[in-house]
Amino acid sequence: MKKRVLFILQQYKPFSSPTCICFENVIDEMMKNHEAFVLTNDYAFKNSKDSDNVFRVRPFLSTRLENSKKKNRFICNAIFILESVFRLLLFFSYPRQHKLYLRRFEKTADKICKEYNIDIVIPVCFSVDNLYAGLYAKKMNEKVCLCPYIIDGFSSGKIEKFFPKKYGLNKRLKFEKELFNKSEHIFAMKTMRAHYESFFKEFQSNFHFIDPPFYKTRNLSNFKSSFSNLFEKDEITFVYTGYLYLPDRDPLVLKNVFECIANKVMKKMHL
Repeated sequence: MKKRVLFILQQYKPFSSPTCICFENVIDEMMKNHEAFVLTNDYAFKNSKDSDNVFRVRPFLSTRLENSKKKNRFICNAIFILESVFRLLLFFSYPRQHKLYLRRFEKTADKICKEYNIDIVIPVCFSVDNLYAGLYAKKMNEKVCLCPYIIDGFSSGKIEKFFPKKYGLNKRLKFEKELFNKSEHIFAMKTMRAHYESFFKEFQSNFHFIDPPFYKTRNLSNFKSSFSNLFEKDEITFVYTGYLYLPDRDPLVLKNVFECIANKVMKKMHL
């Protein structure tokens, strides 16, 4: 009998992002030998042609406003104010926020585990809501195997500017310890190895440090001939398909890096 696996994701197809692409690949591979289910708060695609194994939970208000088609300056300001108020009110419960929404998310994860006899739960970080939902499902269903997948940094990542760094880090580490105590396996990126080996030595036997899950490669022969012109000999084309969170991922930063490299190479050639 096939094992039943529940993935808890922030977004899922038809939404497109680097993480979505990665886990679409993971889920497609897993479905060859397992039965896969998906829980997501990507409610904007509620009417998309989902299979019976995809469950979408309506997210919190600020996310609905942010994804609104009628988004304008007033709505953007309202989102910022709402998020600021939420963070102040829930300062001491950090990183657990948006409690009413999170409660619905957790209850849905538990319900899926019970109704479909889920064997394995894989909550994917980011966001932390997914980890909370996975932990709750494990507490309510002890026979479930919990395997958090830390593809984006949590305690190893950037602390929101609303919180003191030390406070935010300690709260994240405390939650991760609770999560790892209940986890049979923990998947994290190789770039996070030093961080987790430093803070969680007692869980090292449960950790699996891996590369981002790119199972599929693109076959360029399937593209139109005009597209192949981008890949001329002796030229390199960089394509970034994710979100740009300025200034951390400003493409000009990458451009400046290569300009510096090119200038150094030219100087050496003239010496």
